[in-house]
Amino acid sequence: MNVKVRIPRKMGDDEIRAIRRLALRAAVQIAVSAANRYPGPVKRPIRWASARQRRAYYAAMRRAGDAPPYRRGRSRLSQNMAQAWQFAIGETRATIRNKARYAVYVIGRAQQPFHKATGWVVVDKAIARADWRALGRILKARVKVI
Repeated sequence: MNVKVRIPRKMGDDEIRAIRRLALRAAVQIAVSAANRYPGPVKRPIRWASARQRRAYYAAMRRAGDAPPYRRGRSRLSQNMAQAWQFAIGETRATIRNKARYAVYVIGRAQQPFHKATGWVVVDKAIARADWRALGRILKARVKVI
């Protein structure tokens, strides 16, 4: 996703860099908060993508010493997706990712049917739906201060 920011021409290079970094930080915060919305409880019956996936789930739970069902944030396999966001802010772009191993299956492009049924939204869609007007308000306030 690209976010364009207009910067007044009268500003110096240092001021422009500071505003650009502020815009990128604000964009990261908006994107992460949009992508970090947890849905309600699991919808039953669980819609497995395949019998193989169902077997893999139960095998992973056994290996971890956990008894089904998986409990968000409490099961041994939990990597707490809400706390697993990483971001890198460069000169002109920012990158966000979730380091939880299973994030790609819950909120990523390989989202599994039962996660979708539960209400998890794919990150790209969540970010596209975010309220980007907040970014404009943040930048207007900052530009006036400088």
